[in-house]
Amino acid sequence: MLKQKLVQLQQQRKDLEDHIEQLNQQLQVYYDKGYNKSLIDEEGFPRQDLDFGELSTYKNLRREFNEKNNDYKDLMKLLEQTMISYHQELQNDPNLNNEIEAYTQKWKEQQQQSKQIQQQQQQQQQQQQQQQSSSSQNQRNEYSKQNENDLIKPFAYLEDVIKDSPADKGGFKINDFLIRFGIIDHSNHNRLQNLYEYIKNQQNKQVNVKILRLLTQQANVTNIDFSKESYIIMDLTITPQTWNGKGLLGWKMNVI
Repeated sequence: MLKQKLVQLQQQRKDLEDHIEQLNQQLQVYYDKGYNKSLIDEEGFPRQDLDFGELSTYKNLRREFNEKNNDYKDLMKLLEQTMISYHQELQNDPNLNNEIEAYTQKWKEQQQQSKQIQQQQQQQQQQQQQQQSSSSQNQRNEYSKQNENDLIKPFAYLEDVIKDSPADKGGFKINDFLIRFGIIDHSNHNRLQNLYEYIKNQQNKQVNVKILRLLTQQANVTNIDFSKESYIIMDLTITPQTWNGKGLLGWKMNVI
């Protein structure tokens, strides 16, 4: 019974290794197209060279690849346990020493082969992580090259903040100026249209927000020379979500 089970497990191992290798070859096509790198460009927008249909296929392949690798690890543990039990059974029969040696040698070869496959997979994952890290670092470097004035240039202000709304609970106040909302800033908000769309897409997700808050009260905040005003820059967070009031944030904003 154990010998038959071993044969079945070994066949499952081979089939699983072949399937993982096929998935790896399919993923390589998407690696060559850069799908394993950052999916947004230097300005924070989705890359124009990506096809969303292909992106969905890539994500499904990655998920299946990871699942099959986990299955492979579990299978190897079961195979090892079965091999040990089978050896113990054979040792009780002195006439089967040759068969023991044959299976032992075969097991060592399988272990070595499996180790090589796992090392190759680990190397590929490390290369992917290095590519992603390099891409992210390049984006940060490009971002840091922007003019300092651009980094604190507001593009909208809060005309109203409703009590007990997500904005109110997040610490936002009337006349706060938005410098950056997630990936949206003065360079890409498109008269706030991109910001509205981004807020919808980030529902129930925490978003980092950079604001400018004046230290002196102003009657008119639509035409302020910030170089002549005292202010502080604050980093807040907010989670767009449904609540008892209108919208997802509970504030009213206007473009500057």
